[in-house]
Amino acid sequence: IKGNHAFLQGGGVHEFQALTAELSRTTVAQNTADQEGGGVWGTNTYVADSTITQNTAGDRGGGVYGYSLFIQGVGVSLASSTVDHNHVYGTHDGLVGGGGLFGRVATNNVTVAYNTAKDNLGSAAYIPTGGRGHFYNTTVTRNGDDRVLGGEQVRVQGRYLFKSTYVGEVTGSDADCYFSGATAETFATSQNNYATDATCWANS
Repeated sequence: IKGNHAFLQGGGVHEFQALTAELSRTTVAQNTADQEGGGVWGTNTYVADSTITQNTAGDRGGGVYGYSLFIQGVGVSLASSTVDHNHVYGTHDGLVGGGGLFGRVATNNVTVAYNTAKDNLGSAAYIPTGGRGHFYNTTVTRNGDDRVLGGEQVRVQGRYLFKSTYVGEVTGSDADCYFSGATAETFATSQNNYATDATCWANS
């Protein structure tokens, strides 16, 4: 899925309230969205054994934007995949960020690397208020733009869970993670994680 453009959401893939949408062994590359989800925008989308790369969005979710109207909604779930070299320009005022991932997302055995966002605001992943991020067996590394001061690889303002996840080797950002008003999921606590600074597990 390559070289597509959306004026609003989902440059490569746009799924809204489907029973289930699945991408398997798929490359989503070089797509653009003027607002959200340069590569994939979804409410009930499952991605496996795939690569999401070199996509861009104007405001949020250069690679992936996960959305749900419901507390238990899926958004976008990724397994055994790579999210790399995606970018958010920040072309409009308001909430901007999440070069790799934004919104309601879950990852398992996923690498999130070399993504960038305006001002490095969640260059790898941005979980906003009302969003939810579950990160299992995930590597988050070398995200950010070394020409920009400040920001972080992972920005969390919603609900979150980290298990067996590595966050490190930050590029151009002041911190690996930033938490503000975030809430750890009550059914499990963070464990078996490693970060190259102390910012990631401060609220765990």
